[in-house]
Amino acid sequence: MKKTNKNKKYMFNGKKYKVEFRNRKVIRTIGECDSPDTRGRKILLYTKGVSKKTLLEFALHEGMHAFDYSMEHKIVYKLSKDLANLLWGLGYRPIEKNDKKS
Repeated sequence: MKKTNKNKKYMFNGKKYKVEFRNRKVIRTIGECDSPDTRGRKILLYTKGVSKKTLLEFALHEGMHAFDYSMEHKIVYKLSKDLANLLWGLGYRPIEKNDKKS
């Protein structure tokens, strides 16, 4: 999967996070989110062998952690899965790097 929006920064609950895509597989995770107290906060999404739908789910998942780091993981997991299913059903897909659509 190609990198999308490489190193773009996003705001979550007043904190800026850099989102990085890594073309590698990491055992037991597809994404990581730094604590809001971390300097140079990042969200990492590992893309190797991951479907677009799963990438959408984990972008939502890590974004929820960035917004409220204290949110119970069980809630984050279920909500990100449900939202990903809704957005996928509505036709939302990750944009490829070379796609000019906005």
